[in-house]
Amino acid sequence: MAVHGERQLAAVKIRTFQRLARTFVMAGIVSGSIVYVSVRIALGPAEVLPLRINEVVSGNANGLLDDENNRSDWIEIYNQNQFPVGLGGYSLSDDSGRTRWPFPSVEIPARGYAIVFADGTGLSTGALHANFRIDADGESISLFSPQREMIDEVQVPQLIDDISYGRQPDGWVALRFFDVPTPGGANISTAYDGVAGKPGPSIPSGFYPSPQRLTLMSTTQGASIFITTNGTTPTRQSTGYTNPMELGGTVMVRARTYAPNLIASPVETFTYILDREKTGTGVIALSYAQTPYQELPAHLDYFLPNGNHVISQDVGVEVHGHNIDHPSLALYARRRYGSGEILYQVFPDQPFTSYEGLLLRYGSETPIYFPLRDALARELTSNMDFDSQAYLLVRAYLVNGTINTSAYWLREKMNEHFLAAHYDLNLEDIDLLEWSNYELQVRHGDDAEYRTLLNYAATHDLSQEEYYNYVTSRIDLDSYLDYVITNVYLNRIDWLRHNIAIWRGRPDGKWRWVLFDSDWGFYKERAREWNTISILEQFDFWTDLSKNNEFRSRFMSAFEQHLATTFAPERVIFAVENLKTKIREESDANGFVRVSTSGIEDFARTRPGELRAIMNNYYAGNGPFTRGDSDGDSNFDGSDYLFTLRFLFLSDARPPCLDAADTNDDGGVNIADVVFAIRSLYDPRGVPLPPPINGYDGTEDLIDCFGR
Repeated sequence: MAVHGERQLAAVKIRTFQRLARTFVMAGIVSGSIVYVSVRIALGPAEVLPLRINEVVSGNANGLLDDENNRSDWIEIYNQNQFPVGLGGYSLSDDSGRTRWPFPSVEIPARGYAIVFADGTGLSTGALHANFRIDADGESISLFSPQREMIDEVQVPQLIDDISYGRQPDGWVALRFFDVPTPGGANISTAYDGVAGKPGPSIPSGFYPSPQRLTLMSTTQGASIFITTNGTTPTRQSTGYTNPMELGGTVMVRARTYAPNLIASPVETFTYILDREKTGTGVIALSYAQTPYQELPAHLDYFLPNGNHVISQDVGVEVHGHNIDHPSLALYARRRYGSGEILYQVFPDQPFTSYEGLLLRYGSETPIYFPLRDALARELTSNMDFDSQAYLLVRAYLVNGTINTSAYWLREKMNEHFLAAHYDLNLEDIDLLEWSNYELQVRHGDDAEYRTLLNYAATHDLSQEEYYNYVTSRIDLDSYLDYVITNVYLNRIDWLRHNIAIWRGRPDGKWRWVLFDSDWGFYKERAREWNTISILEQFDFWTDLSKNNEFRSRFMSAFEQHLATTFAPERVIFAVENLKTKIREESDANGFVRVSTSGIEDFARTRPGELRAIMNNYYAGNGPFTRGDSDGDSNFDGSDYLFTLRFLFLSDARPPCLDAADTNDDGGVNIADVVFAIRSLYDPRGVPLPPPINGYDGTEDLIDCFGR
């Protein structure tokens, strides 16, 4: 026994039970003086204090990241001993031991902690991962010794996100609630007796034809409710609820309960749409604190046209695009807001019942009229072989300080999650690229294979079958052609090197194209100054693929087919009228929206003819042709063989389409074609020309309507 102070104390005999040692410091007063005594007590090896389940989180939305950068439920084990304890032989269970997850052979330091991520994987190559998850509604977690004895058990109650349940002080019997979890450290944050009950409304969210009275209630004794109606989160400094609220117009009420010794309740949002006439349009209500130029928390409600309330959850919101007057908004379901999924079949024509994100889109084509061109492009091309986003017309109520309402388009959000859902792929198996502002950017995965393929196409002569076949084995040629044809038809001014998405599924999927942001299409007045055919050489692979006869023939055949069917004037005008009717119905019932489609209808009537003329002129007669029409005036007569003679012998003229000048269809233009044309025109026995008549060449040869 060591002695400190002015007086020596009498010797003290201590019986030793263990060989391990602990040192205690004692103080006392002897004859008015303070005396300190340090006592070293030997402790034997027989006893090891039991490990404890010290803290649990069953809703890790914004907290601890694991070794895979994921946020999983977690359990903290505490070692009460003054020496390390090996975990080999110990096990955890969430069903009272009927099944157990065994710890690997690792140690917990003296007075230290071990974190187990309850993510259901059971993998422990780095951090510890149990083979079970913690039930969000609450369940029992048990710890077993190497002798298979239960040495600790915690009945975890239902917990809200980012609230922990644990012991204070560490290893103690009493269990408390913490609003600041401390994984891997002492439970020293403020402890509470529980969580305040959520506030409840006297009337549910929904459509109401007249003013209403709203009463808020709480099951928590002595609780106070605080509210906001401007989209912000209620705090103790917000308006206190004292009397029923008189609702005279559309409003989103956010409420939260506070009570002594309890953690504040989660925020509840109640949405009341008043004086709305029901149409075929659903309603989106979105509340957030300020303009979300970066992602911010928000609350999302979605009501079907019949008033059924099918979505109510917290999400992230962020401005999408560049329309300042009517900003489009990206909506994100993330675990940190409550749920990582929006669980509803939002688009009736799609089979999906889960969405990671949605897009509330206005458009950017004009500040005067409600935009419908992007939705129209999707409507017309939904059966073409590229990917595009489903859409619904909705009425949106946006609460951001004040409440604003307008018609919007609700769209699928184009990203890797969109592709994974449509093609049943894992996220890690997707490469998604986007041309944006003349720069090829990686949205997900990587671009190595695509850039390698671009280089291959540029450095090999794709008129050769071997090289052409390789490139077309790596790109989905139907997707490529349909995408090119659609954008050429739409006459989009922001298309090339911008708003182009390309993707593939690993390891061997072909590259496909995605149509999106088509607001700047269908503009007749731009058809001449922005000729989307004339600049196709800027589009990936186009110049190289166009060297191949098979590709050119396939492109022209597909183009004419779509002009005659997909983009037939009567079909386009019908789709325009259908969209216009829906918009005007919603506008007349619930808020004026200006819509004008005259320019689109004029475009629809004239665009196919313009394209056929542009194709013939720009690509030296590329398009449907008539055999023998050497001078390109759409007729076969005596002027044609004279034109061919001038081409052959005077070199002062060139047929717009060499295939048309190839009168006998032998794959070349020579004097024999002149003779054949004369016989066909003047021989009384009749010498018919080979086809086509205003069609395409079915003969494989080395000439075509590209001037080659």
